[in-house]
Amino acid sequence: MKAQIVDPQALRAITPAALVAYARGEGWQHVETYGQHSDVYAQANRPELVIPRTDHLADYPRVVAELIGILAATGDRDELALYRDLLGADRDVVRVRARSNADDGSVNLAAGVGLFESAREMLLAAACAATNPQPLYRAGANKLDFGQKHAPSQCPVGLLETFRGMHPIKPSR
Repeated sequence: MKAQIVDPQALRAITPAALVAYARGEGWQHVETYGQHSDVYAQANRPELVIPRTDHLADYPRVVAELIGILAATGDRDELALYRDLLGADRDVVRVRARSNADDGSVNLAAGVGLFESAREMLLAAACAATNPQPLYRAGANKLDFGQKHAPSQCPVGLLETFRGMHPIKPSR
């Protein structure tokens, strides 16, 4: 299937940080600054990428569409699949999966509640460790604040035994 993303609002959902994270993950390296609002990334035998540092540009959706086209072509990928990857490329993704003995892969309610409670505790511990690493944590303001601001994402269709939590990150150059 060949699909092109042309909706400006959908293209604006891709952050500059996501574009940089994806490009770096695919082997492009920052080589120079381009003007006031962009950076150039290069990789041997691949086209240079001019990635904006801000989404506050009038032509940002057009630039993102162009970058998606280049990244999809060089990676031999479908643009729609690449777009979905870019939506989460600027986030740490934590996946918790439970093994199920059920034929349909479902998890019973009691086990599901335990899974979500344990996943919540794991994410809250990670939030504490990100601000102040130590061996033991007690409930604190940053832990509770993190829990209020970062809700779990929807589980992929057909994978109800999977829990995904996503948190924004800022990649370094």
